[in-house]
Amino acid sequence: MVENIDIRIKEFEKFYYFLMKEAPKDYTGWFFPLEKRGKDPCAAAILKIDRTSKGSWHHESARLSEEQCIEHLKQGYNIGISARKGDPLIIIDIDSPEFLDQTPKDTLIVTSRKRAGVHAFCWDKDGTAKINLPTDGGEIRSDNEYVVACGSYVPFDLWNFPNSLSELLAKPSAILFITEIAAPVIWSLKRLS
Repeated sequence: MVENIDIRIKEFEKFYYFLMKEAPKDYTGWFFPLEKRGKDPCAAAILKIDRTSKGSWHHESARLSEEQCIEHLKQGYNIGISARKGDPLIIIDIDSPEFLDQTPKDTLIVTSRKRAGVHAFCWDKDGTAKINLPTDGGEIRSDNEYVVACGSYVPFDLWNFPNSLSELLAKPSAILFITEIAAPVIWSLKRLS
């Protein structure tokens, strides 16, 4: 089990760096606190930031800076990242491996150790790709939707794990890691073991 806070913070910092490196100049990420060890927005943590937010991750005060994200990780919270209606971020959630080769170039790709799929982060250049589109192989989440950000920790649900026991034992955690960055030069960051 990988719950080491130093690893979680390092993975979040790498993710933040590579996301912002390719982002348009005026982009500010929409990061917000998720439940500890979970995927749902944490209303209690958001209320601690601003009681007028009503605990909503959509409220402007729920939006966290990089430093605030790291502080929330240190407190055990997970972090969500949202592609908002008015920003250029597009999140592609790919659940089926046969679609992995269809990710756009210049795409930041992350995965967790428990999943076969990936989250791909790319940028809308002309306003035409800001849609939410569910498909059999995953979905595009770019209009006020979110995913769990790198550095977050979600334990396995052993009863619903779809792969074999040998695959489960080979993947002891569900922490999100950056696995590949496709940019002008394609290269790969090694997973921590």
